[in-house]
Amino acid sequence: MSKGELLRRLLIDDPRYSQVKLKKQIDERDQEILLRDNSKFNDTEYNIQLQDMIAEINKLKDDVENGRITQEAANKTITSITDDPRYNQIKLKKEIVEREHAFLLRNKRPPIPYEILNDTNSLSENTSPINFSSTTNTINLLSTTNTIYTYPDVSYMDSDSDGWGVGYNVATLHEATSSDPDEYMKIAARSEAVGSYYADGYMFTYFFAPDTGNAIVGVDFDWCGGCLYPDDCSIDFVLWELIWVGPQEVQWVKISEDEDAVSLTGLTATGGPYDASASCSTYLDYDAVLYCFALEAHTKGSSLVPFSPASGADFGFPAIGGTPRVTWHQGKVIY
Repeated sequence: MSKGELLRRLLIDDPRYSQVKLKKQIDERDQEILLRDNSKFNDTEYNIQLQDMIAEINKLKDDVENGRITQEAANKTITSITDDPRYNQIKLKKEIVEREHAFLLRNKRPPIPYEILNDTNSLSENTSPINFSSTTNTINLLSTTNTIYTYPDVSYMDSDSDGWGVGYNVATLHEATSSDPDEYMKIAARSEAVGSYYADGYMFTYFFAPDTGNAIVGVDFDWCGGCLYPDDCSIDFVLWELIWVGPQEVQWVKISEDEDAVSLTGLTATGGPYDASASCSTYLDYDAVLYCFALEAHTKGSSLVPFSPASGADFGFPAIGGTPRVTWHQGKVIY
């Protein structure tokens, strides 16, 4: 065991780092459970059970409409239907999807650029070649003490999506082309009758701090979308810093965020595009390894009741009168 590994093992038990240790334990537990549950999952049986469950839900709806049972009795049956042993593979799929989604959200980071990895021994599955030659413009504001640096290009895009039951999702990432120079992501999820679907999209742009000092860091973007009683339909901004955690090892650390810069709830008709921005105040260090803007779109729809059968979050489904999507304009640093 190297001195670095020994030091990390000792530090993980330090009370000052209790949350680091807790996250490590949660991640390890979830990976063990997912490995076990995936070995038990049978896709063929799952699809058979799903068809049977949908038929049962439709029969309950018909019974209520024809007065054979009350709506209260139907709702009581629905709320416990996934615990019925007849639908054990549906319950297992539901638990797998929910646990994987929580794990992904908890561990999503920008990729570490190859240019940085070449100078370290850091090991990461999330790596990407990055071109650091993105254009940086300096503009003097009305006050001579303020300068804004803009970053118009997206360095890297990523997405995660999955679901169980009846539904669908979209996770499309578009890089700039000569015919369509915009950089955008189409992220959307919808469930119907029974199930839950999600899609998450990420835009990352790297930058070196132009100076040391207090700054406002953020992104400008536009969005087009809507929702139908979603679990989540939001856009967040996160600022990451790449730090040294060993003699030749680096790791991303979240240093600030603007959650729910856009948040849609209830029944919101598809509209847009709408200009938007998200930002946070922070301290930047000129000598830091690297920083990263992250623009995140999160969508999730869940339904398990026969009388409100659909739930959707839409920054990406085809629509009449609009093109749901989240479009990057620029990252910005203001001193």
